[in-house]
Amino acid sequence: MIPARWQLYLILAGAFVVSLLGIRSSLLAQGEARLRARIEAKRAAARDAAQEIENEVEALDRDDLKRRAAVWVRGTKR
Repeated sequence: MIPARWQLYLILAGAFVVSLLGIRSSLLAQGEARLRARIEAKRAAARDAAQEIENEVEALDRDDLKRRAAVWVRGTKR
């Protein structure tokens, strides 16, 4: 049988370990949430840039679009 004093120490050590695991878990969750927010911000920026380019291309008339496409594809002006 374990003496009462040792039982108290074991209970305190167990509570300490459980609290450390809880703190670790919450820190990992916060880090994951920050990472997800950063990824979503990059996706939103890329989506906005693509939409801006699409709007710009749609606004061009046929001749301007042909000239810009030649520059984009061939790297030369026609």
